[in-house]
Amino acid sequence: MTEDSGWITAIAGLSLDRNGRVQFGDALSAEDFGRLLQSIRRHVGEFALFDPLFPSVSDPGAYFSYCALPPLPKRWHMTLGNHGWSGGIYQIEEQTILCQLENLWRQGKLNSVSLDHVNFFHHRPQQSGEANNTMNARLMQIHKTAANDGPHAERL
Repeated sequence: MTEDSGWITAIAGLSLDRNGRVQFGDALSAEDFGRLLQSIRRHVGEFALFDPLFPSVSDPGAYFSYCALPPLPKRWHMTLGNHGWSGGIYQIEEQTILCQLENLWRQGKLNSVSLDHVNFFHHRPQQSGEANNTMNARLMQIHKTAANDGPHAERL
């Protein structure tokens, strides 16, 4: 985490807590989430979140870690896992991540992302182009439907 966290508070509706988590306020826009990803890429390069909607073989949901791909400005590396399992390294489109963030926030299932102690599984294998496409499509399928309920259903 960088010492200067002014880049976070420069985006209306965001704050940084003492545990290195970017807290989401009640009034965020799709553009705010886009600015957040651009700023994370520029200042820290990685973040983590818990997605309770992702189907899991163990406990519900999965922990996602994202790491920016410097030569590819609209793609990120992603690993995921939960108790007893972890996935490989996928290339995820930025639009897919935005859809995930916005949908989880809209439903009240995500109120922050972590910038500190991101557990990225660097030892896992890189996935194939086909596996990357499948994972992007899977995440979009899970998160594409706009939530009609939840604390932020009318936003975005």
